[in-house]
Amino acid sequence: MNLQDTVIKGEEIVIDDSKSFNAIGSGVVLEKCTIRCSVPAQSLSIRGKLVGSLVIAESHLTGFSWLEAKLNSCTFQGVFKENEFGTLSGSNGSCESCDFSEADLEDCSFFGTSSESLTFPKWPYFVILNPHRHLAEMQDRPKHDRIADVVDSIEFLDEEASAITYNSGSLAQRLGLSIGEVQSFFSQFAFVQM
Repeated sequence: MNLQDTVIKGEEIVIDDSKSFNAIGSGVVLEKCTIRCSVPAQSLSIRGKLVGSLVIAESHLTGFSWLEAKLNSCTFQGVFKENEFGTLSGSNGSCESCDFSEADLEDCSFFGTSSESLTFPKWPYFVILNPHRHLAEMQDRPKHDRIADVVDSIEFLDEEASAITYNSGSLAQRLGLSIGEVQSFFSQFAFVQM
């Protein structure tokens, strides 16, 4: 699939050809569309504008950058792992007023200043808002060494990050801790949404 320089309203876009490179170019506007994606990140580029659309990851979408896409009032469903949303210096993307409440956001990063306009999934997912601003506060609190590793890893996140998301179940399993131990540490901070 290769969409370039077109406006599409109210249609279903199916991206399922993993043997080809699928592109939604910067001149594309998808308004009130349903985008069904079942290809890996390396088979996909989205640089267009999505407005009021539903984005469904029908298989895990891992390591995808949305930093060149303009996302406005979109709803996301499915599993998004290590995805990047919003805008970084030098990128043309944005992510505003989007609803991720039905998505599994695992280790996803949001950049720019628009994270306050987003709806994130509730517990067992959690979101650290403005992680760099609050890093020292998290580092100063007593915590398990494995949680300290997660907190310390924020130092390597780009300074423009406005939010980072975690799936507490996956994180607990990866760390060899209980979900309760993860919740006990992160729930003590007002800047963490659960």
